[in-house]
Amino acid sequence: MIEVSIFMMYAASYAVVLLIIEPLQISAFSGALVGSILFLPHGVRVVATWLFRERAILPLILSEFIISIIFWKTTAGAPTKLVSAIIGGSSAYIVLRMLEFAGMSLSFNSSTIKSLFNWRAVIFVAIVASFINSFGKVFVLRGYYEMNSDIGQILGFLVGDTLGAFVMLCLAMLYFRYRRGYTEVKSNR
Repeated sequence: MIEVSIFMMYAASYAVVLLIIEPLQISAFSGALVGSILFLPHGVRVVATWLFRERAILPLILSEFIISIIFWKTTAGAPTKLVSAIIGGSSAYIVLRMLEFAGMSLSFNSSTIKSLFNWRAVIFVAIVASFINSFGKVFVLRGYYEMNSDIGQILGFLVGDTLGAFVMLCLAMLYFRYRRGYTEVKSNR
């Protein structure tokens, strides 16, 4: 069930970007920006991976792969899109594992949700995962998209991924605060 929820959240966040954010961005900036300025699916990647660890990887890869098949307007074939999806779907998990290897645990539990340090660390995970995702996608997709500059493309992805992750983390914090308040009210009855 968790896997289906992750899949649906990624798809829904991509739909918001495609149908709302991207048209607004194009009209506001005349299409001058590279990538989405608010790429919410990266936030789904980070939050889902933080909460569910390795259980999040497969639904993230599958959702990105299916969305890329349906919506990406490119000559890249399915194998290239699959490699791109693997990079995106596993980037946050790779960063979490690297941090754990370095001795920093970001495991989710009821006490970590109350700690601001952990939220800062999750934002750090989002930024580093965005670097991995951006470099990987620029490398894999080079030649399939018109890219004026690899650095510009990476910076565009980095900004959109980071802002998207920040928004999704804020939404997750509001959700957890609501759930905590709802649970406390229900237990007091």
